Amino acid sequence: MISSGMVPCLDSAVDSLSRIQNSRAVKEAEEFYRSEMTKKVQFPTETQQELSDIHAGVEKEAISIFIKGSFNDQDQKHQKELAEFLKKEYEMFVQQNVEESRKACRAIISRVFGPLEETVRIGTYLQPGGYTQFCSERDEAVKRYRLEKGHGLMREEVLMSYLSEKNDVGQSILAADRSLSDAERKMEEEKRQNEALEQKNRYLEQQQKIQDQLIADLKNSHEEHVKQLTEKMEAERERSMEEVTRTLQAQMKEMKRSMEEGFMETSEAMRREIRKLNAEAERPRTSFLGSLFKAFINPIDLFLNPVLKLFSNPCGQ
Repeated sequence: MISSGMVPCLDSAVDSLSRIQNSRAVKEAEEFYRSEMTKKVQFPTETQQELSDIHAGVEKEAISIFIKGSFNDQDQKHQKELAEFLKKEYEMFVQQNVEESRKACRAIISRVFGPLEETVRIGTYLQPGGYTQFCSERDEAVKRYRLEKGHGLMREEVLMSYLSEKNDVGQSILAADRSLSDAERKMEEEKRQNEALEQKNRYLEQQQKIQDQLIADLKNSHEEHVKQLTEKMEAERERSMEEVTRTLQAQMKEMKRSMEEGFMETSEAMRREIRKLNAEAERPRTSFLGSLFKAFINPIDLFLNPVLKLFSNPCGQ
């Protein structure tokens, strides 16, 4: 602690800050995803693709919110936390979509097959030719059911389940119809078995499409996380390189300035040294010339003095 004279660990401070920042970014992304999905999804969706498309768009935005708000997410710990949340939350929407679809389909079943059930209840079909009439009206109800809107993605599952539950009703009517021969009854039984198999195949095909789409959703989700993380890392690398370049340029500029100032100082020092050397060189030369002049004058004085005396005394006196 600073108060005790200890310098706080910078790495620890950065880790603490990043945890707070990244946790906030995860929360914001989670809240955005849940809120937007709740607003945009109208249950039940007609297909899994419709729900998947909404999910993909909202998830992309949620990941972007996290990416922009995250900081120093070591080992992508918080991004993995977000990915797990998005996966579970989407699974909840998928499950709710399934349940809402089943509910809608049962309501359509009740409305479309209601008249047929009432006719069965009052025994209208328990007469010769009743089975043929029952099958005709049942097939017509199946067509109307499929033409209805708002089933959602569980249309064939609910229909298959309903027809399976009512199979005994058809068998009873078939057994009561004395207008059919044993061969005709056998043909009708085989026909209904083929229809049941066809219905099951419809259901399996629909379920396979749903499963394929969910697998694609997981793959797309992973790719979106990687894509946005890669883009962020690349952008940070470019910013880092730009910062390094700016720093190097500033350092080179400062170095150049320092070198120029250093050269000027060195040059001035050299000029002072040259002046000093020149001054020192002048002093011996002046001294030497003075001495030489004196040495040259003294012999002349010795020669001129007697001569001057002769002129000053012409008579030799």
